[in-house]
Amino acid sequence: MSVKQSSRFVSLMLILTLVFGTFCGTAAFAASSTTVTIYHTNDIHGKVNSTYAEDGTLTQIGMDVLKNVKANTPNSLLIDAGDATQGVALATYSQGADIIKLMNAAGYDGMTLGNHEFDYGRDAALSNAKLAGFPVVAANAMDNGQTLLKGVNSAKTKGSGDLYDENGGWFIKTVAGKKIGFFGISTTETAYKTNPNNLKGVTFADEIATAKAQVSALQAQKADAIIGIMHVGIDGASKPTSHEIAQQVAGIDAIIDGHSHSTESTKVGNTVIQQTGTGAANLGKMVLSFDSSGNLTITASNLTPAEVGKQFQADATVTALYDRMAEALAPTLEQEVGFTDTSLYGGTYHGMNICRVGETNLGSLIADAMIYGGKELIAGQTQYENLPMVSLENGGGVRTTIPAGKITVGDVINVLPFGNSLSVKEVTPDKLYAALENGVKNEAKDGAFTSAEGSFPQVGGMRFTFDIAKPVGSRVTEIVLLDSNGKDTQKLNRNDTTTKLLLVSNDFEVAGGDGYTMLAGLPYVAEGSALDLVTADYIRQLTEQGGGSFTYALQKRIRMVNNGQIPANYETTIQVMDGSSPLGNATISVQVDGGKSVQAKTNSVGKILVKNLSSGGHNISVTYNGKYGDAFVSDAAQLTEGQANLAAVNSPAKQIKAVSDTTAPVSLPKNAAYTLKVTVPQGTTPHFSVGNGEVLGATIVRRSGNDYYYQIHAVGNPGEKTGVYCTFDGQAAQLLCYASVA
Repeated sequence: MSVKQSSRFVSLMLILTLVFGTFCGTAAFAASSTTVTIYHTNDIHGKVNSTYAEDGTLTQIGMDVLKNVKANTPNSLLIDAGDATQGVALATYSQGADIIKLMNAAGYDGMTLGNHEFDYGRDAALSNAKLAGFPVVAANAMDNGQTLLKGVNSAKTKGSGDLYDENGGWFIKTVAGKKIGFFGISTTETAYKTNPNNLKGVTFADEIATAKAQVSALQAQKADAIIGIMHVGIDGASKPTSHEIAQQVAGIDAIIDGHSHSTESTKVGNTVIQQTGTGAANLGKMVLSFDSSGNLTITASNLTPAEVGKQFQADATVTALYDRMAEALAPTLEQEVGFTDTSLYGGTYHGMNICRVGETNLGSLIADAMIYGGKELIAGQTQYENLPMVSLENGGGVRTTIPAGKITVGDVINVLPFGNSLSVKEVTPDKLYAALENGVKNEAKDGAFTSAEGSFPQVGGMRFTFDIAKPVGSRVTEIVLLDSNGKDTQKLNRNDTTTKLLLVSNDFEVAGGDGYTMLAGLPYVAEGSALDLVTADYIRQLTEQGGGSFTYALQKRIRMVNNGQIPANYETTIQVMDGSSPLGNATISVQVDGGKSVQAKTNSVGKILVKNLSSGGHNISVTYNGKYGDAFVSDAAQLTEGQANLAAVNSPAKQIKAVSDTTAPVSLPKNAAYTLKVTVPQGTTPHFSVGNGEVLGATIVRRSGNDYYYQIHAVGNPGEKTGVYCTFDGQAAQLLCYASVA
């Protein structure tokens, strides 16, 4: 037990089953006379709906459940530590507003701004802060010499005894006669962990100095407890971490933390620190107990969805509000863009941000989609068409996994929720080396990463090797350009300042985000549409080329070595689950990275051993009696055991496909014509169309057997562009080519 003030004592009971057991102070406390419960969330990233397992167990804690958690707990508060308003399609399409509306319905009492609250720009962040029916605080967020949130909370309804700081730094909620003071801190990393163009002059003051000032302000208001709501985290690459703030700032009783997606309940010095992970995977609970002398004891625990679901039901009114929002979006989000035979891996997987520490098949797919979109952007620009093109997508931008099966518009948006657009810049090898050095700057120890930076690169058009044992800034040992078939063409010299290449990335990275400052000053070549749209188009193409579905294996473009040595091969144990039960003593088919299928037999608890895997990530696929399951394993991500859950995946009917004599973009002067020769399978009837009849006129001019001659002519204005399509009954339209008016 440690003295925090002359009249206050603080202790901590950690309830961390499987990790710490139970911890408590050794001194006796006076009987508690007043209890205040603080429930809290962080980094929910738009996961606002409750989800359930087949047996009815709650698996994701939605706003409808949180409503009843708070309503049925006397003297309770509900707080969020940032990154709530971004991450899924519902958030993207409303620029976060629908998430705030649901938080209002759940009864939140306060939140701080995370870096992703700025993903829709400064104005949207302010609009959402004003929309919130609760105080939003970020004491260190500055805007042209004053606090960003100045005056934002002034008009909001206050309870009896509540106080809100005019500058948006702190607030006090009076509960059961106790003044519970909160202040907000946003990470200074926001300056480069959202698109810098979104900030429009917003800056972030030092976290530690700001925290000291906020503690003093709350002490002056005679707060009985002081709680920091901080979007700071504990990642070793962050400076400072919440632990360092607790060590250097006296007077903080507890920190409700976020940003690093960690699950933590601990004590640093005299300060309780708690974080719940990400995606509504847990609910934080702090119980503040004041004895008759005002001494404070804090008991902290993280509640799993199953634990929460046993105690609290969903509120029907909030459920209905979410359902109305989801139903309004459904027609758009449920549009099918393709079909994948295997899962496409990204985001947080079994607690690890896998795209932030190594290559995944989804990361490679997005990087390839960038090149697909980049080539369209430079088509017709002769000074660029023959330059090698490479691509880079930050791993932190790949937000979730797409399961095997149908891929919808909503799935793609959930993977790429930021609204980033495609950018092409001219780059030289020395700058490309510098960029990749920034990408592999994660802290490392004993041949493994100990931090997971969002800047880790997923790449296309090139492969590279880095040595994890070398100092940051000198880890990348080679970059090799690849042709369209993935074959080596040219090794780049890191000192080459003259050879011209084209780099395709997203507008966040090329503006200097995630530490890619070396890209900010490079000359622009072209700018394109939203990355999610480009990726959806690429998935459509892959599906068409595959005759209705596709498989995307790991491309092996990123190789890690340790002191020049390739890490040893490893083995993995995969448990095959059929529903909630292990598939024991069964003969199954197994594939590694889409390769040759081999037979294996599970043991009594459904496990198989897969040996001799090369260092890095791998997709392990299993099939049994028409069901399919897969798992991702990676020694680099410290995921050397996996679980494949079998499910029926309906294979799509193989698509009828037309073959055009050109797939390259066609550029026509106004009133000029061009005739495509399109060959279709015998016995089929094609239907031809253009995307916009005000840009192109079109007609079938003749037919010869299975060959159709489809003439297009430019009727629109210069610069306008649309697609030329062929459709067969019951199928999605197949893009033949794009055509534009010169």
